[in-house]
Amino acid sequence: MLKELLDHRPIEAAIGGLFGIAVSIVLYLFFYQLNHFHLKRNNYGSKEETTSMNKEKSAMDYTLFQMINRLAGIYTFLNPLMKFLAEDAQYLFYGGVIIYWFTRTNQNRRMVIEAFASACLALGFSGILALLFYRDRPFVAHHVIQLINHPANASFPSDHATGAFVIAAAIWMFRKKDGLVWLILAASISISRIWTGVHYPSDVLTGAIIGMVSAIFVHRLFTRWYFADKCMSYGLEMYEKIEQKIWAKTQSPQGKTR
Repeated sequence: MLKELLDHRPIEAAIGGLFGIAVSIVLYLFFYQLNHFHLKRNNYGSKEETTSMNKEKSAMDYTLFQMINRLAGIYTFLNPLMKFLAEDAQYLFYGGVIIYWFTRTNQNRRMVIEAFASACLALGFSGILALLFYRDRPFVAHHVIQLINHPANASFPSDHATGAFVIAAAIWMFRKKDGLVWLILAASISISRIWTGVHYPSDVLTGAIIGMVSAIFVHRLFTRWYFADKCMSYGLEMYEKIEQKIWAKTQSPQGKTR
């Protein structure tokens, strides 16, 4: 049965796998937080012990963080690239979305709308998780190599990873080759956030999962729910009527729209 699902329904298999991982992470954090609340309520620990508990991270997570973060002190020639990826590479996604939109093809515009809807869903869910399962940044709890300035706010999950992967996955749904490039860029941004000392690996992994699952969910929603598809089509039609009055499409000698 599993082999048949992977062969004939790869998207459904991917959704199921990613959803299972996401649920596992959320349940783990929920019970961890619940146990922490129970200890506080019953005064099993002092204030100092409670603070230490808030800063405690899983051994594997912190070990992976150290393995990546210490590379900043070894391969210093890569640090300028990592700082760019961690701080400014997100603007490449914004620019890409704008360019895709103004190619003025129906497919690209549907892709951009889905990317925007997916980003709203993913970042909204990410914000809720940040409130429910607050964790300090690595540079607050540990001595790290910190290459970029960052407020000492919630570390989990990574908004940069969430935003990058949700847009990259939305593009991949429509344009496989382009999407692969964007996914590689999203992965590079995620790694750079660990390299520069502002996120743990589980922060960016969870953000990536939230982004991809949201993009897949929204794409399935628009392709399978007639009402959602009609709303998108109607909205695009109305927008393009207004746009045509302001910026009329022209035909090149080869017959392509410009």
